[in-house]
Amino acid sequence: MGSVGAAGCFALQAAGFVWALIMTGQMQLPERVAPARKGTALHSLLEGFGYVRSQPEILAYLEDVAEKYEI
Repeated sequence: MGSVGAAGCFALQAAGFVWALIMTGQMQLPERVAPARKGTALHSLLEGFGYVRSQPEILAYLEDVAEKYEI
C-alpha cells in the first residue's frame, strides 16, 4: 500500500472484481434438468415425516430443537 497508495489499492481491487466478473460470465455450465416429480406435495411431506420417524438420530435432533425453541 505504501508504493501505490489507497487509491491504487482500490483500483487494483476493483480490477480484480472486474476480472472475476468477466471470468464468471465466460463459464459454460451444463443445462439443468429438473427431476421428475413423483406424487403430490402432500405425498412428499408424508414421505419426509416417515423418513424422520425411521431415523432415530434425526428424530432426537428435531426433538431437541423443538424443546429448545418451545415448539
